[in-house]
Amino acid sequence: MTIFPGRRRAALALAVSGVLALTATACGDDGSGAAGGGGTEGSGKGKITFWDNNGGVRTDVWKEIIADFEKANPDIDVEYVGVASKEVQSKYDTAIQGGALPDVGGVGAAMLAGIAAQGALEPLDARIEKSSLFGKLNPGMVESVKAAGGQDKLFTVPTSASNGVLYYRTDLFKAAGLQEPSTWSAFYEAAEKLTAKDKNQFGYTIRGGAGSIAQALDAMYGQSGIQSFWEDDKTTVNDPKNVAALEKYAALFKRTTPAADVN
Repeated sequence: MTIFPGRRRAALALAVSGVLALTATACGDDGSGAAGGGGTEGSGKGKITFWDNNGGVRTDVWKEIIADFEKANPDIDVEYVGVASKEVQSKYDTAIQGGALPDVGGVGAAMLAGIAAQGALEPLDARIEKSSLFGKLNPGMVESVKAAGGQDKLFTVPTSASNGVLYYRTDLFKAAGLQEPSTWSAFYEAAEKLTAKDKNQFGYTIRGGAGSIAQALDAMYGQSGIQSFWEDDKTTVNDPKNVAALEKYAALFKRTTPAADVN
């Protein structure tokens, strides 16, 4: 979760306890009453506008969290706004231009650097050090979001992470006499052997659409063995090893995958 500075000055800290718990370190406004309730920074009173960047999916969870938070903080009102994940970046960009940002909201790692570069986010490092979260956040996740946001600052509190996973049909592997695909060479071998186009059977399926980039990057870096996305001020995406890995991976399309994968 991220705090947005500016005219509306409310501060909110996210804690992970059980599933998720929400606590406020401070809330209020810049003295103009813009954040509601006429509260001031640190007063523990006022209104917080919260944008959920995956509205509809986590709405019930957040509403339960907010209800618990408001019960523990009766002088603070939280306005929940659910935004669909596919729309949230454009909504933030519009809000930045129009000066109508929320007090706090979810900002995924993929869009973090662009929003931070516009000066729209408040660094949370000092707040975390003074909060109950200090020393409790996963160091790897903290380092990851710092790198994603740039400027060596913590612009968001990490609450979840995704791991790239390849699922495989154990029954088909067993029938074909294939071992678990624990190496990339075994993966490519299995994709070829398990393809029987006359039976409408394919050895692999590539994710298409806008969400396909993350999976393609996983496949690239997983094969090339390159450990860092950055080398000085340039990315390693165009490293020859990554290019070769992506070309090999993309070559599976329509050979061992359905043509419909492009969708």
